[in-house]
Amino acid sequence: MKKTMKLFAAITIMMGFAIGSMAQSTDNDFIVGKAEVLQGINVTGLTALDFGRVSPGLAKTISLTNVATGGQVGEGTQTTGVFTVSASSGSNVQIQFTTLPANLVNGVNNLPIGTYTAGYGIATPFAGTTFVPATGTQVASGDFPLNDITGANAIYVFIGGTVTPGSTQATGNYAANITLTATYN
Repeated sequence: MKKTMKLFAAITIMMGFAIGSMAQSTDNDFIVGKAEVLQGINVTGLTALDFGRVSPGLAKTISLTNVATGGQVGEGTQTTGVFTVSASSGSNVQIQFTTLPANLVNGVNNLPIGTYTAGYGIATPFAGTTFVPATGTQVASGDFPLNDITGANAIYVFIGGTVTPGSTQATGNYAANITLTATYN
């Protein structure tokens, strides 16, 4: 009987350890998965890059500040090209002119655009930061500004350039599309 009692005591002690180990508590906690959805980027063309009237053989330039120099200054509509780009403030936005025609076109005739200049800012007329149009730029070093333009957080993007008509340039109206692309990155 003593052996049975010892065996029973040993089993009881082992069961106590087993029950103790099975009765350990569990714990958990949580974190929140979060995201902020930025406003969609919107590019809007406001004003055409318009060289106005040009004369054969005389180059004409339109600056970012809407100043015309060269042949036939003051003739016709002369305007710097202007876009708006809207995006969330504080975001990283890349702007780049993805279509920069080498020529304005009238049928089979080409009017060369020799150079382009570009810049962006929070107001018009231009008083901001210049950049190489075809290469593009990160707006405000990756910190898109807080700036209200007609109810949207936006900036102005400007483009100017120089046309160089040949001495025998065909008469007529010339045009080509210029495309600005903006992306979050």
